[in-house]
Amino acid sequence: MSNSSRSIDQLPTFRLPSDYSRVKLPLLARTAREIGPICRSPRRDDSLGSVSMIGPEANRFVLQSHRMHFSHDQGWTPQVAARLGHGLLNMDPPDHDAQRKMMNPAFTIAYMARYLPVMQRTIADRTRQWAEQGIIELHQEMRKITFNVVAETLIGFQEGPAIDRLRELFYTILYQDIQLPPATEAELKQQVAQTQAILEEQLQDHHGATWPATLRHARHPGYARARPRR
Repeated sequence: MSNSSRSIDQLPTFRLPSDYSRVKLPLLARTAREIGPICRSPRRDDSLGSVSMIGPEANRFVLQSHRMHFSHDQGWTPQVAARLGHGLLNMDPPDHDAQRKMMNPAFTIAYMARYLPVMQRTIADRTRQWAEQGIIELHQEMRKITFNVVAETLIGFQEGPAIDRLRELFYTILYQDIQLPPATEAELKQQVAQTQAILEEQLQDHHGATWPATLRHARHPGYARARPRR
């Protein structure tokens, strides 16, 4: 990243279009070429809004070399806590480390080998009709594949109408800020309630069955002792 420093209000700006979620990737690539890889998009109330850091160098800066300069809690919690609670996405150490430790067994080599058949089957199922459709929205299709793979491999949820609805709700809630018109508070609460209901139903179905690594570790008596105290 460049060593020159500017205040946030001095950064070049770009406006988010109403279809931002659909055109996000090409828009950000074009924006980086036209006004630079560090820019901001003011919010509808003309506040400073959010800063975008675009490209591989920015990715290394934020996620690797200088990641401790950034707070996921301070950055994400005000935006997503009402929708997604307080989880790995918006936690800082030591809470993040304790929660991440719970998931570590699911990412060992032994478990990763079991995921490959699920990935291959999910990809085959999702791509089988691409040729017949003629034109596809690749970004949307890749999100569906990714969500279904994660849902089955890490949580143990099987593909079907319930998971399709869960995926739809998840992305609707996650991208609430850029939807036009935005959901009302009542609509948002209803979406969150529907999400929780599906999750509880799916988790209930696993009682007495073989639990995936993440859930089995969370149910282990030792996990309670590993959780950070508040």
